[in-house]
Amino acid sequence: MKYLFTVLFFCILNNSMGQQRSNPLIVGRHDSIYSEILNEERKLWVYLPYRDNDSIAARKKYPVIYLLDGEWNFKLVRGMLGYRSARGMLPKMILVGILNVNRWRDFTPTATNLYPEDGISGGGEAFISFLENELIPFIDKKYPTGPYRTLIGSSISGLIVVNTLINHPHIFDSYLSSDPSLWYDDQRLMKKADTVLQKGDFRQKALFIGIAQTWDPRLDTIQVQYDTLNNELESPDKFFEGIGSIHGRSILHFVNTANSNDQNGLKFKSIYYPNEIHSSVSSISIFDGLNFLYSWYRQDLLRNLKENIYDRTISADSIVRAVNLDSEIESRNMGYNVFLPQGIIIGIGYDCLGNKFYDKAHALFKMSVEHYPSSPVGFIALARLWKAQGNNDKATKFYLKSLELDPQNQTAKKELAEIKK
Repeated sequence: MKYLFTVLFFCILNNSMGQQRSNPLIVGRHDSIYSEILNEERKLWVYLPYRDNDSIAARKKYPVIYLLDGEWNFKLVRGMLGYRSARGMLPKMILVGILNVNRWRDFTPTATNLYPEDGISGGGEAFISFLENELIPFIDKKYPTGPYRTLIGSSISGLIVVNTLINHPHIFDSYLSSDPSLWYDDQRLMKKADTVLQKGDFRQKALFIGIAQTWDPRLDTIQVQYDTLNNELESPDKFFEGIGSIHGRSILHFVNTANSNDQNGLKFKSIYYPNEIHSSVSSISIFDGLNFLYSWYRQDLLRNLKENIYDRTISADSIVRAVNLDSEIESRNMGYNVFLPQGIIIGIGYDCLGNKFYDKAHALFKMSVEHYPSSPVGFIALARLWKAQGNNDKATKFYLKSLELDPQNQTAKKELAEIKK
């Protein structure tokens, strides 16, 4: 039996009530899967986006983010997704947080005797097999998933993110790695990437890497690449005592390799955060990384639409073409047909109506009813548009259509009655 995973908060009521009441704030749900590959149960935290009300959108499937170190960053990423998707900056997505059992075992691609107190190492390939052959099929069967998938990790889990891209790029579409531990095992993965990134085919794949300040702060990102004294200084982050500059140098070497091999088709970006240390960089990395990995998702469209509605040189047909082109780009990336949410179309249409750009308002409202025919909202908008232009016959037609879909809509009834007076 699965239980909703909740965070409880308490609101102190006024003194006259003399009591305290708790209310649940739902941020996700518990789930789990038994892995035959790993021979253990793996606990999951899962967040599902709010489903759209329209019947077309209700059949919608969502991209999936697989978040390593789920117990650390789940609430952070869930908050980002909820806030930014509600504003059209990111698509609505499913978030799967994978809780840890043994990080050192699961996220190290090869076995070494480094840090023996952390137990066995080198289980990374088994963990990747678990992701591909057990977890992803499990999530796809149980939840409304689309084919687009993202993998996120930080530090040693960031290492396995990069390892998955280099050795198993087909599993995910995009990868986000925050300050990955590419120094691990004498930089073995970093060195392999030199060859793979030069010869491999990474078209339709994307990678973002966030880089923290983990070396002598007197050195910039160029100078540190020539600082070969591993133990020259204690790192600003206590986790890296004794490692010195090799952590940062390994990441910067990988970044240089990725930037110099754009013939492989990989969409790549890295950002260095001089004011963040290893343990703090993941939050800003994930924020910037998601914006980069999903930069094809309507961010420019919404900005341009809001600007173009006031530009009299931009025609209504141009706006329709822009929306359709953006939908084609999104559909191609997501692997299924998507379209701009009705609320956004209607909202921009009302801006046009308020400014008496009637042709643009008509184009947007018409687009709304074509793509969301079971929703009365678009028909009410068309009725108001014709009413504003003094055509009560057409306004009546669309009010009646909206009432066919929602006979109890009091707003439509009231506005229709006003026309008939």
